Amino acid sequence: MLWEGHIEGDERAEISVSYNVTVSTIISDLKAEGAGTIDQYPAAYDDFLQDEWKVEPSNTQVQELATQFANGTGGNVLRILRNIFDYIMGNFTYVLGTTPKSCDQTLSYGYGDCDDLGLLYVSIARAAGIPAWMELGMIPRSSDGLQDWGGHAWVNALVPLSGGNYTVVTVDLANGYYLWMPPYRLSEYVDNGDPEDLKAFYFLFSSQGSGRASFTQDISVASYSEQGKLRIEA
Repeated sequence: MLWEGHIEGDERAEISVSYNVTVSTIISDLKAEGAGTIDQYPAAYDDFLQDEWKVEPSNTQVQELATQFANGTGGNVLRILRNIFDYIMGNFTYVLGTTPKSCDQTLSYGYGDCDDLGLLYVSIARAAGIPAWMELGMIPRSSDGLQDWGGHAWVNALVPLSGGNYTVVTVDLANGYYLWMPPYRLSEYVDNGDPEDLKAFYFLFSSQGSGRASFTQDISVASYSEQGKLRIEA
């Protein structure tokens, strides 16, 4: 969205946008036995194996972890993804932050927020040869209702199937969701593999002129309805 105008002194400009959306639960019943191996990816997905801003599969420590989590899997993509998930869930604490940290920082500190943990996951997955990417948007801040929303990040990864097709699976490190996500989310950006675009999303606001401009963003749900029931096995 591009807004052009002239503001002086304490003047403010308010932009309101309304959307009607239908969002479904993401859930996969894929088992390791039905997944393919890391040597089954075509070159078309190479963009999702490279370094980007804060995505660092070339990092030495990240590569060592990728090798560790691939050992004993026979290259099975789903087993590797599960090993990465278990490692991050078992060794890192969720702590809300601001600007995303590098992989070295997250590994050193032992904590991070949804961005930090997601970026680390994507980095290790890519180092293991698995195309993975970030998705950024918003989710409710509380389970008490849908009126207060905040920024969130989660991960997608491409999994080859034993039958020759491919599927995309979703992982949310901050909430501990593996291969599923509830429908209460809004997606604003999906990483397209361009090394510059991911950084641009985090610094999407800019202004020109002698004054210092700032902006705030609020999301509210005017109304909603729910359909269906879902039970997740522990």
